[in-house]
Amino acid sequence: MLRSGATGPVCRAQGSFLLRFAWDLLVANERALKLRTDWQNQGDCHASLYVDGRLSVGPGTRILPGVVIEGDVVIGAGCKVGPNCYVRGSTSVGNGCHVGQAVELKNSVLLDRVKVAAGAGYVPPVAEDDLTYLYVGLAVAAAFVGWLVFRPRNTWPRPPRARDVFKLPAAIDGFAVVALLRKLAASPLVKFSSAQQAELKADIERVQTGCFGGATMLSEADLKTLAEKWLRQLR
Repeated sequence: MLRSGATGPVCRAQGSFLLRFAWDLLVANERALKLRTDWQNQGDCHASLYVDGRLSVGPGTRILPGVVIEGDVVIGAGCKVGPNCYVRGSTSVGNGCHVGQAVELKNSVLLDRVKVAAGAGYVPPVAEDDLTYLYVGLAVAAAFVGWLVFRPRNTWPRPPRARDVFKLPAAIDGFAVVALLRKLAASPLVKFSSAQQAELKADIERVQTGCFGGATMLSEADLKTLAEKWLRQLR
């Protein structure tokens, strides 16, 4: 059987076996690679590539530095294999695939245009043991759910926040507003920038001048607006 659009001699199988499950394709892949005789490198492989086995690379494929190949491995056309990848066993990678950095493939089959994220780590085949990875996956999922349910909660009281401590005075007058602004300027809970601190200092002087003998008097509405302005900037 030939891929659509492919050319070359037609090979007739000498034997066959039943594919009952999807992972039986991995067995077929292993047998096919053992019988393969056409091994050629048509890609762009970095000089640091280490091969211990047989490797076939399709045209337009790039293999980046630090990649290690062990076993019988076929990589299709137009692929990219990221740096420091480890590909071993009987592994076939289809056309247009992208294998990210530091990924390990073992006895795997990647269909066309498959992308494996960088840092994904070991991508195991199910064919090694039909149920092992199912059990491992269920155990990991159960452990994660158990951690969500039984993880210790932080029962310590939350540190006070400036916006919870400082409130608008019940009686608005010059004394109350000046006292509030001075507390904001001196409190370690209040984190103002240098520009805000300078503006706050100027507002304190303006209230003192306007309420205690200055030529310009501040009304109750002006004082309330000023106090609310600084309270809104608290976190």
